[in-house]
Amino acid sequence: MKCQYCGAEEPLPFKCPFCGGYFCVEHRLPENHECPELWKAWLPRRDVEPAVTREDIRGRHEITRRIIQPESRVLWFTYREIGHLFAGILLVTAVGLSVLITPYSPFLNIGGIGILLSSALVFSSIFILHEIAHKVTAQYYGLWAEFRLNMLGTMITLLSIFSPIKIISPGAVMVTGEADRRILGRTALAGPLVNILLSPPFLLWAFLACSQPAKIGAIYNPWIAFFNLIPFGILDGAKVFWWSRKVWVVSFLMSLALTAAAMILL
Repeated sequence: MKCQYCGAEEPLPFKCPFCGGYFCVEHRLPENHECPELWKAWLPRRDVEPAVTREDIRGRHEITRRIIQPESRVLWFTYREIGHLFAGILLVTAVGLSVLITPYSPFLNIGGIGILLSSALVFSSIFILHEIAHKVTAQYYGLWAEFRLNMLGTMITLLSIFSPIKIISPGAVMVTGEADRRILGRTALAGPLVNILLSPPFLLWAFLACSQPAKIGAIYNPWIAFFNLIPFGILDGAKVFWWSRKVWVVSFLMSLALTAAAMILL
């Protein structure tokens, strides 16, 4: 291509951003080829990116994955997430069954298949309600939140089915978006808080009726809250402690007290 100013052959010409012409190396600058549109260089720049609306983001998401109830602000699920949740529930239920039927289990006297299944259902519900609480809180604050299995946690949970040591961590709710420590702390607290709130009803039920499912809920709800509120690493307690030490102390002591009460009374 020839330079539009001097006519010299130029295999890789330069395009002027003002007049749109093509020029050689020597005349690539606007002042070197007497650009008629050079005056535009002195104008203030107004090329601001257009605002991205919620509808734009939702449209992009619908292109990449199908969403159930995308109009809802909270508690929407993708089909991929439902698959991960279903697999996680199966793993946790299997761990619950292994806890109930092992010879050293305090719940060995289960009293029939109905009690066994209902106890396993309570056991898995503790896990799913904990994770759903994280998800709902994060979505309430406008964050993207979906449950995902992870390889290490899935393997540990799978091994727990056959091991006397039970660790339940097949996955977690992944959260992304702009958030301050208050939002992150409240999102982290939501899971243990649900377990804390469920503990007293289960404890009262177990104390009055001596029901196996009630004992499962009374013991494991405060224990899961207590364990997750340890302020270390990726546990919920680290985020709660970072947000508010007072809130962390109150919630941690409540989970500890409920755990002790369950162990003493049951």
